Amino acid sequence: MAKQFGIRLQALRKAADLTQKQLAEKSGLSQNGISHWEAGDRDPSWETVLALAAALGVTWRVLHDGGVASDVPLPQALELGP
Repeated sequence: MAKQFGIRLQALRKAADLTQKQLAEKSGLSQNGISHWEAGDRDPSWETVLALAAALGVTWRVLHDGGVASDVPLPQALELGP
């Protein structure tokens, strides 16, 4: 899960035009943590997933597993292909 989560996190962060530092400040998490999660080095806790999703303006499901709610547009950056 860590690698796919990291790919989605980075794509959503870039789509929101945020640096890792800006996302860290907005979510109340550390920049070091953002870096590790994006690299797929560690799995985030549920509290972390919720904080990141809120900071990025997406549902936890979009961030966690790429799920799409009808009212939440999925950035083209997340189209990872088959």
